[in-house]
Amino acid sequence: MKIVEQVEEVEQQLSRMNKENEWLQIKLEASRAAGIESVKSASCIIQDDYNRRYEDFKKRHEEVIRRMKARKLEHEETLNQNMDNLSRMNIALQGKYNQIEELEKRVQRMGEEKKTLKEKQRLLKGKLQQMMSKAEDTNSCVVVQTEISTLQEQISHLENVIHSQHQNLHALIHQIEDLNNELRLQDENIESLKEKIGTLQAKNEELKDKVQFWSSQSKSTASKAVSAKLDVATPYTMITRLRK
Repeated sequence: MKIVEQVEEVEQQLSRMNKENEWLQIKLEASRAAGIESVKSASCIIQDDYNRRYEDFKKRHEEVIRRMKARKLEHEETLNQNMDNLSRMNIALQGKYNQIEELEKRVQRMGEEKKTLKEKQRLLKGKLQQMMSKAEDTNSCVVVQTEISTLQEQISHLENVIHSQHQNLHALIHQIEDLNNELRLQDENIESLKEKIGTLQAKNEELKDKVQFWSSQSKSTASKAVSAKLDVATPYTMITRLRK
């Protein structure tokens, strides 16, 4: 009789255990499904938050980079214009130097011509004095006097031309000084623009590096956060908890 009772008690215990196992299995499946959905939900939230922050960061920095590129392009265009102006001014300056050289040669030739005319005039004046002292023919003296007067007119004309050429030389020298001053200013502007372009280029590269670094760091952080969520809500952990 005791054996039968013991068998029945064992069967009852087995029945209760089977029911408990079935309940645990149902609860385990439900927990596993809930855990998976929790992981998916947490992962989506983290990923969405990362994407939102990254896109906001990316847009702001891309706008800054765009503005810097536009500023850099503007400086480069100005630099090219200044370089063209510099080239034109150098050509103009060389032309002024060539004009000065030609004027100096012309003035030198006219000076030599004036010297020759004066020497000829001096000789004629000496000849006229000798003729007058010897009381030579008046007509001959008039001819010599006329030659002297003609030479004086030529000399006076040359002096006026030489004076005019000297004025042109002074004007050219003044223009060269102005061009040299403009060249110095252009050089300073060009150096300043090169420095600005270099600074913008460096900042542009720095921002690109920051975007890349932030992107890699954010992805790593998001991945770690998802992993943490997975560790907390895995089915294995839930089974362990149920067993406890």
